[in-house]
Amino acid sequence: MRSLRHLLTAALCGVVASALAVAPTSAASSQVTAAQLRSDILAFEHQLVTTGHVDLSHVPGLISQIQASSTDWPTATPITGSNCMPKQTTAPTVNACTYGDPHSRTTVVLFGDSHLEQYLDVFAPMARARHWHLITYFRGNCGAAQATASPSHQSSEPLCQQWRVKAFATIAKAKPAMIVIGQSDDALPGKPKAAAADEQATLSTLLPIVHNKASHIVTMVDQTEDDYPDGVSDEATCLARAGLRVTYDATNTPTGLKNPNVCYRIFSAPYHAAAIKIRTAVAAVDTTAGIIRVDPNPWLCDTTGAYQICPPVILGTLVYHDPWHLSTTFVGRLATLLNAAVPKV
Repeated sequence: MRSLRHLLTAALCGVVASALAVAPTSAASSQVTAAQLRSDILAFEHQLVTTGHVDLSHVPGLISQIQASSTDWPTATPITGSNCMPKQTTAPTVNACTYGDPHSRTTVVLFGDSHLEQYLDVFAPMARARHWHLITYFRGNCGAAQATASPSHQSSEPLCQQWRVKAFATIAKAKPAMIVIGQSDDALPGKPKAAAADEQATLSTLLPIVHNKASHIVTMVDQTEDDYPDGVSDEATCLARAGLRVTYDATNTPTGLKNPNVCYRIFSAPYHAAAIKIRTAVAAVDTTAGIIRVDPNPWLCDTTGAYQICPPVILGTLVYHDPWHLSTTFVGRLATLLNAAVPKV
């Protein structure tokens, strides 16, 4: 595969000189509102569907963002702890890393895999501002609710289960005022009933730890993953290959076939059907328990319309780090929304 830098060079040489109909904004770390995000998503979708393409070559700093996409990941430095995200194949040791105010009597826990870690650069400053003693318990490909076998992660399943048992005991000793949980949808069992049972078991273990205050358990809903076949592409590579031009494919709809060359995602594409059923089953458990769910998908996609398109760039910012995670730069722009969604304890 040609390098991303080589693709970018080719893209620059072939950039179309026409102006972008959707007015670009700076990729600066300025925070945004849900209304601004939705307006930009719908404007992108409208232009894409009605004209057949969106030229992103005039978005300020997009080339630099694409070049940096592979390293656009949280950089928050822990006050204590190391190896904060152990790999899934390592020994099931619980590695605690701390942020915020280590002297605070208010302890908040982040518990899950990299799909929760992607928000760390918002949670770490949130902890400082709110004077929390923030502790992270992360493990690669081992979700907070991954109590039984996941078809995607079976090779590491025994180590994950051992780690989760130890993590539960460690979290209980920390006496948290709030626990934030999260994982990739792929980390859950492949059938909705099994995934719902895992979520129920996890909540039954965690709720007593926070004195049954359901509002003090928060689950971060997983974002829609890529529509590309494995190993084909991601948004950054796709945009570079396409000369920063997003092309619409009318067959790439919520009921149609996926196209690996269109550089956008479909929120409810057939590729995500199993994940959507699992997410829905888990949501029902969360709703019954009364816990808070923070769902970023309406900030990333048109989740309710006929086309349900998820742009690769929103308000001038590249949305994705890779096919599975959000970029830290884009997450930073969600800080105001996340601060409002996460309760103060």
